[in-house]
Amino acid sequence: MIKALKVFIYGLSIVFMLSYSASCFLITPSPEYTGTKRALVYGVADYTLINDLTYTYHDAYDMSVFLSLHGFDVTVKYNNEVTKNSIMAELETVRLAAGPDDILVFHFSGHGDGYFRNDDSTLDNPFILPPEEFQGQASIIPDITAEDSGQVIYETELLDMLAEIPGKKLVILDICHAGGFVPDDGITVDRLPGDYEYTGDDSAVFKTWDKYFSYTGESVYPDIWVIASAGANELAYESGMVENGFFTYHLLEGLGFNHDESSIDKSIPADANGDGLVTVSELYAEVFSRFETHYNKDSSLTRVGYDPYYSHLSGGSRDLILLHTN
Repeated sequence: MIKALKVFIYGLSIVFMLSYSASCFLITPSPEYTGTKRALVYGVADYTLINDLTYTYHDAYDMSVFLSLHGFDVTVKYNNEVTKNSIMAELETVRLAAGPDDILVFHFSGHGDGYFRNDDSTLDNPFILPPEEFQGQASIIPDITAEDSGQVIYETELLDMLAEIPGKKLVILDICHAGGFVPDDGITVDRLPGDYEYTGDDSAVFKTWDKYFSYTGESVYPDIWVIASAGANELAYESGMVENGFFTYHLLEGLGFNHDESSIDKSIPADANGDGLVTVSELYAEVFSRFETHYNKDSSLTRVGYDPYYSHLSGGSRDLILLHTN
């Protein structure tokens, strides 16, 4: 099967011909698909010892509405409802109920931390010291106190738990340092630097996609895809200009979500070839392009202190149909 993916990046019309055969294959349910579509969606704005956020509630609410409109069975929680224990318990509930044809979307919007240093003097919050087995890993932070730093969820904790759940899993993270959750096992598309060093070089985009669709080896997490808002050493931002995190806002826009009406438009930008399907690679390409145009190259944002940052993706020669738009 050949699928033409037309993406507009940096004012250029780039056409990728994706071959789902020997080097790249599409993972999709059959027309008689009866699997369950589930979603766990979290938004945390209120924090105990680090700065509060403002629009992560909107991120989670909008994502939950969008996925519900597409037939997902959604569990959504906010603020003090969201703890490490509650997240892990909900993942365990899904694990016990899931089958091999099911799809799970895991979305978290809130604080994330990057590569913790062994020298605690380099930490903004030196009481958050990772156990030895998690040093150097990115983390999701539902909430933390000096007495309970165990509330941090580290990269391998989350991915290992997801790996035990039957079916296909898509992780969408709108947190600082989210790229740390993109597995570094040779299958990742993550050729883009994770620390603000990418400057819009078109050749890097081609290298990224070439790597994504050329890898034929085995992944450490073969049934998990990750779309991360920012690089492993980059911050992610939110703003009243969009009343969301910038990344979640543009991702949902690419999926045709109308924020004003909480509805889905007939036109789905991420369905690049109009075949009625949105794959993970199409979604990533759309949000990357949209984000580059409407955020990274918007001088009105950079003038007021917003750094450019770039989303990252895992997946490789496997591509997953996420949504049927018809």
